[in-house]
Amino acid sequence: MFYSAFKIVLGRNGTLLIPTFTYSYSNGKIYNPNKSKNICGLLSEEFQKKREGKTYLDPNISYVVFGKFKDYFTSAVPYNSYGKNSLFEKFYNLNGKICNFNLDAGSTFIHYLERKLLVSYRFDKEFCGKTIIGKKKFDSCNSIYVKKKKYKKEVSFKKFTDVCVNLNKFKTAKIGRGFVGVISSKNCYEILKKELRKNYFFLLKWA
Repeated sequence: MFYSAFKIVLGRNGTLLIPTFTYSYSNGKIYNPNKSKNICGLLSEEFQKKREGKTYLDPNISYVVFGKFKDYFTSAVPYNSYGKNSLFEKFYNLNGKICNFNLDAGSTFIHYLERKLLVSYRFDKEFCGKTIIGKKKFDSCNSIYVKKKKYKKEVSFKKFTDVCVNLNKFKTAKIGRGFVGVISSKNCYEILKKELRKNYFFLLKWA
């Protein structure tokens, strides 16, 4: 039902990216797109089964992509999951929209923006491991943008969401007993840039 609804809304020229994160390398595990545990939930797992989807083979932060630009988004996986030519950079350049079910305006995409805005409480950390794709096995390394240990407080998107709602940039609609919310990547960037200038630790719970 959800898949059909997305296809109707996006049409022939739309593209849908569904997170299928495994964080395999960062957890010291082998990455196998057909076997590694998807931590993003049932809906994500169901989309992953669709044959028309194409996988972005990041050993930590993978996606399954459908539609017009699926080859563009999955054509190459750079060393840094949040760096140049990453899926997140391509998504930002096309001003993609983030669609959340029963969640606030936050998303993993925000970490790409934190890196783009050069926050000091995160850094690029390398993880190495083994990937198995079909009969092919190889070793590789991957870097993700992680929070420094000295910052004990967790990330919170509550204040970010409140600002987005007040500015009418996070659009929501009821769906069953829950809701769906949408915000554009460029709006995320502009809002976060402005708020970080006022409060550098805007996204941490203690700020």
